[in-house]
Amino acid sequence: MCGVLSVTIALLPVTGLHGFDAGILTFATPVGAAIGAVTTPLIAWVLLRNVPLGRAIAQCALGTVVGGVLASWTNLHNPLFSPIVGAVLGFTVMATFLKLKYARLVPAKGPHRLPPESEG
Repeated sequence: MCGVLSVTIALLPVTGLHGFDAGILTFATPVGAAIGAVTTPLIAWVLLRNVPLGRAIAQCALGTVVGGVLASWTNLHNPLFSPIVGAVLGFTVMATFLKLKYARLVPAKGPHRLPPESEG
């Protein structure tokens, strides 16, 4: 879904509303689904454990779309490869940002903490 939205937004200024070719979407849909099926569980497990689910989904989707669109607009020499790399980078950057943001809110675990019955 994010790949299709990214390609649609990126090509809208070039093709307009009436000149859009739906054949491009038949390429973007399976490629985006395949990459997302591999990278999403891995990044969710490693980076997004402490992030609220709704925020992780919405903001990572936004990062994916923005990364794909920016890569499409900045690198016109390789119109097939650059949006894919940009979308993956956008997703990864947003996931890393969320991990860093929510890492501060998780209480520290380890031997330096008191057991729950002796706190407070």
